[in-house]
Amino acid sequence: MNTNWMDLGRVSGLCLGLALMLSRVMAAGEATAVRAEPGPLSPAVVELVRTNAQLVLSQRMAVVTNAAISQVEKVQGLLLMIRGEEREGQRKIAHAVMRHVDDDSFVLVRRLLMDPGWHAQIHSVWMTTTLKQKNAVKMPALLELARMEKHPLQDEARQLLGHLFKTDHGENWGAWEKAMTNWLAQHPE
Repeated sequence: MNTNWMDLGRVSGLCLGLALMLSRVMAAGEATAVRAEPGPLSPAVVELVRTNAQLVLSQRMAVVTNAAISQVEKVQGLLLMIRGEEREGQRKIAHAVMRHVDDDSFVLVRRLLMDPGWHAQIHSVWMTTTLKQKNAVKMPALLELARMEKHPLQDEARQLLGHLFKTDHGENWGAWEKAMTNWLAQHPE
């Protein structure tokens, strides 16, 4: 068997290069990964919200936020109340949600942020909540929002990204994605 050592060197170099590239892609994917949706709200928390429905909104919110439950359950409990409220009540609940959002519950707010049907005041709270998250959490949300045709916050998200990346990639979403990955590598937190 005649082995060409030059070819083996090229192959091993190529394999090393591919392994390095794959590790970078995987690290970037982890850095921008969207957390999984939390499990369903426990029946006990649903019952807590239901049995206090006769209270005024501030009392109902206090029952949930002061309960001995996880941050995720507090956010889920508050969000259970939000759709049935008028705009002012929704705004108050959204602000309460903002105080309890953590990395595990942000996915719930992200889903609401992407819903174009909210009033501008409520969208403003969802956007503020997003901007307070870690870079690896907020940047993918902003990029997704920037891609959403006719979303009321699309232009704001694109402007924010353009300012942070110091360039506007227009409709070239691959370039936006690459710019985000590069930016996150330099600004992990």
